[in-house]
Amino acid sequence: MPRKYLALALAALASCQSPTTAESDTTAKTPAAPARYHEVHRPQFHFSPQENWMNDPNGLVYE
Repeated sequence: MPRKYLALALAALASCQSPTTAESDTTAKTPAAPARYHEVHRPQFHFSPQENWMNDPNGLVYE
């Protein structure tokens, strides 16, 4: 029984190795995605207009 656990633990540790050098070389050659906007407060992942601000056309919502 303990040999089964030892074999399982060794298999788990062997699968957690760091990537080989061939894999890391291919990822190093991939260019990084260019930054679209350089303004400090402009959202990077959500929609934003090319210039100026886009406000809510209906105005503020009050209840």
